[in-house]
Amino acid sequence: MSGTPVVAGPRQRLLVININPDAATRNGTRRIARAFERLARLRVGGDAAFQVHIRHFRRLSLEEVARLGPTAVVLGPQGVPFDAYPNGARAHLFALIAALADSARPLLAICGGHQALVLSHGGAIGPVHGGRASGSYDGHTKETGLRRVRRVGDGGLVGAALDGDFVVSHVEGVTLLPSCFELIGEGEPCKVQAIRLRGRPVWGVQFHPERDASATPDGRRAGPRRGDGDGVLVAFLREAGLMLQSNDEGPSDPTRL
Repeated sequence: MSGTPVVAGPRQRLLVININPDAATRNGTRRIARAFERLARLRVGGDAAFQVHIRHFRRLSLEEVARLGPTAVVLGPQGVPFDAYPNGARAHLFALIAALADSARPLLAICGGHQALVLSHGGAIGPVHGGRASGSYDGHTKETGLRRVRRVGDGGLVGAALDGDFVVSHVEGVTLLPSCFELIGEGEPCKVQAIRLRGRPVWGVQFHPERDASATPDGRRAGPRRGDGDGVLVAFLREAGLMLQSNDEGPSDPTRL
């Protein structure tokens, strides 16, 4: 039927990976999972269109990922500089990310996950306002609030959703983008806001598309939704085949899906 959404089956899985060195640090990962769970229920009568699973990276191998069989993968944020990770854990994280990115499985990396994606491919990151972050982010200025992101490349459906205002919360940003990535969204003062791995269904965003700028610290809505993140999340789900429109005449507003 024209304009009728086609939604993925409930047996499909979205894997959200907690990349914090300590598995007990998981608030950011859980917030991402809740955002996707909300979107999964928008047009299926309250039943989830797909399942969302959270795993800590130290519990994951490529064999375990294959066993879980996710349709798509999301990398969450982290709360400390990557040099604060034990050497073996950091090496495992970057090797896991590089292998996942090299597969045909769609992947979205958010904030620290975006930075880890770049590092796993030989890039570099650093504090947005100068200096060097080592061991902790104490003493460094943190970018917070809404920032305007401009679309500068193609990037498929995710790229098309990039023009807008998004919530940011980070100290570091990408300072060296490897040539295997295309810059598809930029902003200020952190220029590299969105990237795509060339030839792969892999995206990274420095901002937090899962966050609502109108929410209070405990997550409650304090007014009309502020921020355009839902559009990016829905675009990724469509790229992954987890939320589709049957034709181009469906609603462009993700809150109406």
